[in-house]
Amino acid sequence: LATQFQVSRNVVREGLIILRDKGFISIHPGRGAFIKKPDPFMITSIMERIFQNYDTTIEDILEVREELELSIIAKAVKAADSYHIQKLYSLYHSMEEYKEDTNIFIKFDFEFHSTLAQATNNQLFSILLNSFVEMTDNVLFAITRLTPETIIEAQKQHLHLIQAIEEKNQHVAEKVMAGHMQVLRRDIESLKKRKLF
Repeated sequence: LATQFQVSRNVVREGLIILRDKGFISIHPGRGAFIKKPDPFMITSIMERIFQNYDTTIEDILEVREELELSIIAKAVKAADSYHIQKLYSLYHSMEEYKEDTNIFIKFDFEFHSTLAQATNNQLFSILLNSFVEMTDNVLFAITRLTPETIIEAQKQHLHLIQAIEEKNQHVAEKVMAGHMQVLRRDIESLKKRKLF
């Protein structure tokens, strides 16, 4: 590499360390440097930096997430099997149990949406959705903590989503998901008006 790029070995070594620190490669003394499989969290970090450079707002991120969620639910209705449906019911019951604990509720909510993405049988949906959910995590926490009535509404929608998937009713599933995203929009607007976000 030093010969190819006409730089010193120290420059190559520093470059490799930077790539390692960014998670692109792993370095094994005596064996060499190897390209690593991208970590989904690294993808989120890269996307966040891109969005910051373009002055992206939370509403912009939510708009893209909504389109993603609508695509996911349409695919999940067609592809979800009994395993995914049972897992969604289990997560729904866990969220019911922990409605009073914002931290735990949000974790189960994240897993619920992640399971919907997994049910599409397309890993890219899971990777993209996880990134968008992580980028809005602090907002979701604020909404859940400051507007507890949102949990009740969200839980009704979660149950209707599972039932629509079970019945293979894509129209209903998409309508419920659109409403679910609308609740997020409404609550973000409300928090901004109250200068809480």
